[in-house]
Amino acid sequence: MKENFNGIAGKTVADLKVGDFYESSRMITAESALSYANITGDYNPIHFKTAVAYASRYKEPIVHGMILAGFISGIIGSALPGNGCIYESQTMRFLKPVYYGDTIKTRVEIIRMDIDRNRVTANTTCRNQNDEVVLIGEAVILPRKEKRVLLSSILTQIHDPCTLKSDGTFSTLEQCTRIRSGNALTYLESTKYREYLNNDRISCLICASELESVIPNSIQGVVVTPTPKAVFFHIQNLLVQKKEKWPTQIAPSARISESAVIAPYNVIIGENVEIQPQVVIHENVSIGDNVRICSGTIVGGQSYTAVKDADGGMFLALDAGSVKIESGVEICGGCHIACGTLENDCTTIGAFTKLDAMVHIGHGTVIGKYTLIPAGAMISGNCEIGDHVWIGVNATVSNRIVIGDNARVSLGSVVTKDVPDGVTVTGNFAIPHATFLRNLKASLSDSAASSGSKLENISYGQSNCTLHSHILERLSMARCA
Repeated sequence: MKENFNGIAGKTVADLKVGDFYESSRMITAESALSYANITGDYNPIHFKTAVAYASRYKEPIVHGMILAGFISGIIGSALPGNGCIYESQTMRFLKPVYYGDTIKTRVEIIRMDIDRNRVTANTTCRNQNDEVVLIGEAVILPRKEKRVLLSSILTQIHDPCTLKSDGTFSTLEQCTRIRSGNALTYLESTKYREYLNNDRISCLICASELESVIPNSIQGVVVTPTPKAVFFHIQNLLVQKKEKWPTQIAPSARISESAVIAPYNVIIGENVEIQPQVVIHENVSIGDNVRICSGTIVGGQSYTAVKDADGGMFLALDAGSVKIESGVEICGGCHIACGTLENDCTTIGAFTKLDAMVHIGHGTVIGKYTLIPAGAMISGNCEIGDHVWIGVNATVSNRIVIGDNARVSLGSVVTKDVPDGVTVTGNFAIPHATFLRNLKASLSDSAASSGSKLENISYGQSNCTLHSHILERLSMARCA
């Protein structure tokens, strides 16, 4: 299964393991080659429509091999390990020529780790659309150094009532139910979640005083406070304001309306991206190639993480995460894609997925490839939605829901439970579609019988359209009776 790595915050060596990988696909055009040549000065005629190229053994122009190396570099620098890493060395063997119009799938997979020296070795592979290997090699990478924050030091910079029971250091903030990185600071407000503390990735904890007795010895730093969640997110807000910024990077071929607003920092926009009028792209957003974002859409908007303060007030946590829009995505007008809340939260729209108008995607939600989401759908935070999924008009998906590959959510449905692969759900609250129809048919039958009407015997062999028309007709009869 492909890992969903954060395209903005790079991983440290402690966050990685052998077998982690990342893949991306890009089509190479002649315009790409010209851009590469203009940057590097490599105008070898074999790469262009020249007599030399057509007289070569390939009989047509071939792609610069180092463009493929650039694809590898793109994954290493922005995804695995990501921002802050150092690309130390690379070996490459070019096995087959690549032609303009080919779609290249690039894969970087970690095969060896040297934690003491802060180095990882990765297999690097490029394949064409026929699944033929065109390049193989190995890369040696130095992940970013783990940042460490002293708990006692950060507490002096916030104003919440709390007591430091023991000091420790942390590198990232995580919910206790979802620890993805080592050396994590988390919080606990209820004994309901005490079992999640038995995780050696937790180094520091913020909790209520009545929970002190359940804290494992493996947790070094402990803070006791009446408002653990508020302290946790005040620490996050402070760290977000100190977050490193780097200049926004926009590919030359991107077409951006003059009235669009692009954050000047921490944005990556790929080749052939179209951004229409009144679009807003906030910080910590990465947009792949051939993406179209229509008028009025907001990408990377404030997430809805409301926190109750010690004085009874409320505040919204500042976002430390990111948004990733993969290649080939199209987003119609008036959509809102929220930023990830925590550093490791990356709201992701998978390759070639299409969003209709007025769709909301909540913070940290990951949507797979080739998924279709029509108008008005509301997807809450931290959901996982698979490939080739259909989510109907005005459907609502509750938070932390998993919807499997090839699943379907009927229009107007309210999804409060996970949906397995290939299953269609319907209703409020949504249940399997066939069950919904059987229940409705039985209900209408009872209603018609009690009113003296006779309900037709509807065969499930009939089309859904015919079946729905019969049900709606009988529903109307039952209401009028």
